Amino acid sequence: MVDDDRPPPGSDDAGLAAQTRRTTAGLASTSLLLALAGPLSGCAPTSDTAPTSPPNAQAPDRDPPPDEEPPTRAAGDEGSPPKPDPADDTPVEGARPATWPEPLPWVLSPYPGGTEVVVSVAGDRHLRTVLGMAPVTEIASPWRDGLRAQGFVETAPCELDEATAQFSCTYRSAERLALLAIGPRTLDPKSETISVSLHLLPPGHRPLDTLPGRCVTPPTRERLVLVNSSGVDQSGEHHSSSRDWRVHTHATFDLDGDGVQDMLVPPKKAGGCPWDIPMDVYVMRGECGHRVGTITGNLESATITAPFVAGLRELSTEATWADFDEAPSGADDPPLTESAGDEDLARRRRHFIPSHHTRERVYRFDGTILRLVSDHDRVGQCHHCGASTCRPL
Repeated sequence: MVDDDRPPPGSDDAGLAAQTRRTTAGLASTSLLLALAGPLSGCAPTSDTAPTSPPNAQAPDRDPPPDEEPPTRAAGDEGSPPKPDPADDTPVEGARPATWPEPLPWVLSPYPGGTEVVVSVAGDRHLRTVLGMAPVTEIASPWRDGLRAQGFVETAPCELDEATAQFSCTYRSAERLALLAIGPRTLDPKSETISVSLHLLPPGHRPLDTLPGRCVTPPTRERLVLVNSSGVDQSGEHHSSSRDWRVHTHATFDLDGDGVQDMLVPPKKAGGCPWDIPMDVYVMRGECGHRVGTITGNLESATITAPFVAGLRELSTEATWADFDEAPSGADDPPLTESAGDEDLARRRRHFIPSHHTRERVYRFDGTILRLVSDHDRVGQCHHCGASTCRPL
């Protein structure tokens, strides 16, 4: 790996792609994968072997003997349809599966294998699916009908950004807020797929009435960093590359559950490489926002349905890079100790074998500020990783 292609905090690739990343490890959220491909697609398994009769099946009716008259029907029985067998529980094609969580609307998807539903410990219902490209209003129509059938009403007219083909609606029922977002899966205008996100927030959740500090307009800032990477591939050839990273003010996930994306802002200085640059977190209230703390690393998509702590979601971040430092950098990790007999460590240093780092942090709001509660760096040997160095532009 010569150049880590993961977008850093604030990069252009870090917006909605981070939201759709599924990282449920370490958080208690249950993923309901739709294993109901038969009811969804209308297909059923077939067999070349004819089914056998059940043990208690009755023999077929025989024609009465010539000297017997057929039994007479009771009055009014002529033409009556046969009564359904109570034991027949075959699902009706296209019907709502019994395991589909309420109050999530049921909409038949043309690609059921690409649909995922997350039911979080906090009570969220979050659906993601990928469909073939079509007009967003056409795709949105059955979801909007389904939400209305579940008792949701639009809190404001739905919005369509014609330039980006992004469509969004906000709904509310007596207990829940529901957010519908539809748009091209990639930023490429020629994208052949479109993504659908429907998020029902936990029942009874209400955003915080008051937040710490003044409500101010988040600063608009931009940092440019040159990242140089070099390494040896599996063929033994040396490669190097350079890439400019843009770290800037941008919208992120809805952290307080009010249906509005919040903001991340890089500082004027601090942090050398993109994965080391901290980001100030602003919880938005209209055009202004309250600064509630600072985080480092890419926000993981698990944050979208993480539990609320003192009114804000628990925030999980991840930063990855490669260098020649074997020591973990996490605050919760002990420093690497080198013993006189550590031949493997000496060999790695002698041959300059890169180390791959995955640093994971967790932040929780205490009602006043976000606090770092967990910080671990997993370090592994990576012969073909590209070790990186950074300098500001």
